[in-house]
Amino acid sequence: MKNFRLGLWRLILFFFLTCCFIVLSPYPVFCAVGENCFDFLSVPASAALSVEPVSANPDGIFSNPAAFSVEKTEVEMSYSRWFENLDFYGFGFGQRLTKKMSFAVFLAQMGLVSRIQGFDSEGYPTSSVGYSNFRYASGANYSVSPKIRAGISGIFAGESLAGDKFSSFAGNAGFIFSPSQHLSFSISAENMGGRVGFGNESRKLPEKFAAYVLGKFGGFGFSAGFSASDSLSSSIGFGMDFDNMTARVLALADGKSDIRLSGGFLFDFKKIVLGISYLSRGDVGGSFLTTVRYKFDAPGIYGKFAASRLRAKKEARKFIRVGEISDSASSVDDFGVKQVWINFSADRKLPISDTVRIARGGRIISSAKITDTVTETPLVYEALVLPKTMKQEPALKDLVVINEKKMKKELASKRKKARRRLEKLRRKILMAKAFGWDVSAAENLFERAEYFLGKGDFDKFEIKISNLAGSIEKTCENSSRMEVSEVEDLLKDAKNLGVNVSYPESLFMRAKSDFKKKNYESGVANIREAKKWLEKTLNEIENETE
Repeated sequence: MKNFRLGLWRLILFFFLTCCFIVLSPYPVFCAVGENCFDFLSVPASAALSVEPVSANPDGIFSNPAAFSVEKTEVEMSYSRWFENLDFYGFGFGQRLTKKMSFAVFLAQMGLVSRIQGFDSEGYPTSSVGYSNFRYASGANYSVSPKIRAGISGIFAGESLAGDKFSSFAGNAGFIFSPSQHLSFSISAENMGGRVGFGNESRKLPEKFAAYVLGKFGGFGFSAGFSASDSLSSSIGFGMDFDNMTARVLALADGKSDIRLSGGFLFDFKKIVLGISYLSRGDVGGSFLTTVRYKFDAPGIYGKFAASRLRAKKEARKFIRVGEISDSASSVDDFGVKQVWINFSADRKLPISDTVRIARGGRIISSAKITDTVTETPLVYEALVLPKTMKQEPALKDLVVINEKKMKKELASKRKKARRRLEKLRRKILMAKAFGWDVSAAENLFERAEYFLGKGDFDKFEIKISNLAGSIEKTCENSSRMEVSEVEDLLKDAKNLGVNVSYPESLFMRAKSDFKKKNYESGVANIREAKKWLEKTLNEIENETE
């Protein structure tokens, strides 16, 4: 029922958005033959760009190059039948180079489905007119800080109209400021420095400056801002996120027209994102724009060096720091192999013959095998660098790290063994307490040992558990010795009275043997049975005498 209601709500929302796509004003597409207009530069490059002012996809280099964000590797393809007689194609590729830097390229091509046929005054066909344009761009952005991301891109754009061809280079730049995870500010400058010539004249490309604010609170998102080119434009947009779908609406108003509305949907299927939008353009009609984006991981596509660097960084993230190199020396063995020895300080005890890694700049550069403990206080180890693993020779201040997964596994095993030892001693304490023996000192030591185990301070834990084991053993020995002494006195008294003590004496001997073997449960059972028999017999004799 819940899924049905959600589907119905999406259907109603789609119908509402479709009804909102009303054409309110005309929009010029072409200029006169022989003049350069480059109006196609304002055509959205993807379904996302038609309903939001900036884009997180590779096509974002056409608006604000700081805005596009790539997780690993992304390929994007867009298509539209633009204004019923133009085919629009877009292709984008984005790659994350480092943790802070991303790179992208995007190609957009648009052309008439068929040439426009001209006719003379009498209706006879004359020459035909063709039109096409292109935009090729590449750009990169960089996280200056956790809150600021800046980007630049270069664009090569051109168009062909009725046999006249024009092209130009230009640059885009911008930055995104995100004071919180819910709010971002975008500022960009587009088509800067580009000039195009026709005849004996040249004109600037339509430069554009834009500023927007974008917010997201829960499933609701909004955008608002303005852009300035030949005229001032303003826009406001709204969006709503569902389980794996986003719906957006954008209203744009500028000096050339009244208001244009566009809306669309994004369907996120983890690796594949599908975008569908509809954009109205006055008398020339409206267009559907479809974009498919595929996300995957292909670090090797931009070079082996970058791939190995990413792998090294990924490997380094699996390790944690234990110290740093304080001294190093090298020599050559009898076979001509260079040997590098290092001393490193450590903040924890490590087993001899264990293997550690050497890291520099967030990358693993070599491995080393621990050969000896140089000093205990402070803790310093000697290690031999393994030649086959040495990508770079270790130096002073390089970090010494160990595998986090391995360490956690060893720590869990160590904690488990310590807990078993503690549990074994706890059972001894409960046993002694059940016998009525005084175990108060052992109980105090148990609490301290348990406290240090909980903190992970194994050195102090070992001291306390050693004291605890000694305390329990001493309590058991002293208490059992006292019980043996008591029964021994009772046996003497019974023998002096001529009582046959073969039964209690056999129990007494078994109890002594059990205590010697530290089998206290059996020993206590035997010694107390003997004590009970002797006390009862002596009491009966005493009553008869009276």
